[in-house]
Amino acid sequence: QGRTGMRHIMLGSKAEQIVRLSPVPVLIVKNPIKAAKA
Repeated sequence: QGRTGMRHIMLGSKAEQIVRLSPVPVLIVKNPIKAAKA
């Protein structure tokens, strides 16, 4: 799918899909509590 490993790690597949397909600017913020557990 043309994404780099780092981008996938930072965003996740659903977030990346939203950013790529959205007709308007989108800001994705990762939940720091959930990210710390991962």
